[in-house]
Amino acid sequence: MKFFKGFLFLSLLCVSAVGFGAVTNGSKFDVQAANQKLEQLKTDLDSKELNSKVLQEGINQLTGLQAQAKQCADHATTNIAELNKLWEDVKPEKANVPLTSVQKYLQDKRDELTSRQSECALLSLQTKEVMAGYSSKIQELTAAGLLEVKPTFFSTLLSIKKLATQIQSSFDLQLFLKSSGWKQFAGSWSLIVFVSFFIVFLFFGLRLKKIAYQYVDTKKISSVTDQLKITFIDSIARYDILLLGSVLLSLVTSVEGLLLKQFTDLMAASYLCFCYSISLVLIRFFFLPLNTLPPLCGLSKDISTALFTRLKLLAHFILISAVIYVLFNDQHFPLLIIDVARTVFITIFAIGLISVLWLVNRVPKILGQHIVLRLFISSLLTAFLLTILIAEWLGYQVLVNYLLVSVTVTLIYLFIAWVLYKIVFGSLHLFVHGHSEVIESFRRFIGFKQHVAPPEVLTLYAIGFLLIWGGFILILFKVWGMSKLHFAALTNALLNGFKVAGMGLIPSRILSGFLFFIFMSLVIRWLCNFIETRTNLSVEKASQQALSSIIGYVGIAIVLLVALLIAGVNFEGLTIIAGALSVGVGFGLQGIVNNFVSGLILLIEKPIKPGDRVSIGGTEGFVKKIRIRSTQIRTLQRSDLIVPNSEILTGQVTNYMFKDFIGTAQVSVGVAYGSDVELVKKVLLEVAFQHAEVITDDNTNQPCVLFSGFGDSVLNFNLYCAIRNVNLRYTVMSELNFAVDKAFKENKIEIAFPQQDVHIRDWVHVEKREKGIETR
Repeated sequence: MKFFKGFLFLSLLCVSAVGFGAVTNGSKFDVQAANQKLEQLKTDLDSKELNSKVLQEGINQLTGLQAQAKQCADHATTNIAELNKLWEDVKPEKANVPLTSVQKYLQDKRDELTSRQSECALLSLQTKEVMAGYSSKIQELTAAGLLEVKPTFFSTLLSIKKLATQIQSSFDLQLFLKSSGWKQFAGSWSLIVFVSFFIVFLFFGLRLKKIAYQYVDTKKISSVTDQLKITFIDSIARYDILLLGSVLLSLVTSVEGLLLKQFTDLMAASYLCFCYSISLVLIRFFFLPLNTLPPLCGLSKDISTALFTRLKLLAHFILISAVIYVLFNDQHFPLLIIDVARTVFITIFAIGLISVLWLVNRVPKILGQHIVLRLFISSLLTAFLLTILIAEWLGYQVLVNYLLVSVTVTLIYLFIAWVLYKIVFGSLHLFVHGHSEVIESFRRFIGFKQHVAPPEVLTLYAIGFLLIWGGFILILFKVWGMSKLHFAALTNALLNGFKVAGMGLIPSRILSGFLFFIFMSLVIRWLCNFIETRTNLSVEKASQQALSSIIGYVGIAIVLLVALLIAGVNFEGLTIIAGALSVGVGFGLQGIVNNFVSGLILLIEKPIKPGDRVSIGGTEGFVKKIRIRSTQIRTLQRSDLIVPNSEILTGQVTNYMFKDFIGTAQVSVGVAYGSDVELVKKVLLEVAFQHAEVITDDNTNQPCVLFSGFGDSVLNFNLYCAIRNVNLRYTVMSELNFAVDKAFKENKIEIAFPQQDVHIRDWVHVEKREKGIETR
């Protein structure tokens, strides 16, 4: 026994030495060195010579320190938990007992790890505080830099003669020829190839233009597709020479760049020319088609023509500016010249945008008929562009750069978000209201009805809306200069959760739970629809529907529980809520639970089934659908009666089709006194035997005639017969009545009707009339 205990202690000692030695010896993170580095970064933060670059490097170092400190603390916490498990196996049974070597070793190791965990956690918190200081410093420098003022545009224009001299003196022709690639292009076979092919392309371009114009003039337009085709061909024909020339120049310069193994400015300029020609084709395609066709943009002819002219001028200006920038970007011009060129470009571009903006504002279809909203948006954008111009003229170039970049990126992301929103909304709308064969077959496959948006689709729409526009807002924070620390904290809260009133919420897990629930709900809906609509299963229709309903409810309950687990719901903390719900079930929800359980019993026991003809509370109809809370009855008047399941289970229900479809039909008739009753019986039986729906080949269900009694002026007879289909009961009774009436007439049998004999007695006071006394 002693040998066994010694062996156990030795094993624990080896395990602890290996496991926790990896923590102290294997971990290379030096807490003391990290603290010294942190103190140095604190000291650097107080320096007045810091710039944005140095501050950003400091944030990067702090980020690395924080990650290492957090990893160290997590590692120590994990090993402390393992050490506590080992301690439970070897701890002394009684207090005040001397510790063995193994116990002392484990205790010392636990104290060491606890101290290391505290140091790493404290270092992580201190690093976070210093990082916040660096982020604040960057924000201050950025805000101060935005208001940095350079020489104004007006003061620069006063020295325009000096600027011209600087341009001439600083322009390096050899550098221009080398960087642009023009020297190699003009001094090799490339120029000859380009000129030769351009002449050939020019000939074919003119020929194609003539053919295209002839086709456009002779083509008859009979549909929207023809209009699009004609407009596109006409737009291409207008700029075919420019397109062919830009494509040829791009190919020649690209081949030359590959041979020279460098990207020349001439290549970039050729690509810009190609993009410019494509933009002209698109502008003409949308805004200025043939004179006989309306513009594809849906605007009036005057507004469309004016918009085409202004957009074309903007395209010309952007091409010229881009080509100049590409060809002269490598030149070492003075900063003052670059600032003047930049101010001129921004001024002309802003004026062009304002002119296009106010022209678009005249279009009544933009933003519907909300004139005030249109004017507000136009005025806001115009004010922004004018602010950009004034700030640029006054020398606030850093502020202008910030606003231009931020607004441009915002508009780009806004357009992307809008397109994604339209795609998501359009897809869901097409799925619900689409008429194509593919969509209808998919709806039938899943079990959806047309023009009815199920909860899954509405939830997907809500999630898509939240993701698209929530992501857009999150990107806006980043675009408009939120610090990396705050942005990281925001994304960490969205991914890893945050607490509200002591309750932890993890948006990413909640979203995952919703998506899982929606996906599995669609799978369950498909499975239920598959079971309910399959015709080759060896199960009766009612059993299929019952099985489909049970699988649906049970599956949704299981999926809901799993989705709640994925969303991070702690079921241990729901005991109080469960107790409160049990009390609520006992009082307020008793009826709902009763109907729920009754629905399960109806589906399993099947006293009534969908399609059965039943009578409930004096109302006769067909069972349409058995749901978990109520049953839908389609009455004979084509109205729907919703009956709680508990009433069906506890009340009296007549099911005409419980075992079979056989029903009874009754005809009551009265004949006059003196009629031959045997003949009446014979005629009634003949009528019953001649009807196709009356069962005559079964001895237990033979038609019979009963002489029910003597009435006032009538002999009452009842014809009882079994029919094959109880659903034809009223039809059969009507047909039998017609046949009885006809047969009675043929056999001279009189159908009795109410009659009364009136006996008038002699007038007692006849003498009064004889005396001439008037009686009234």
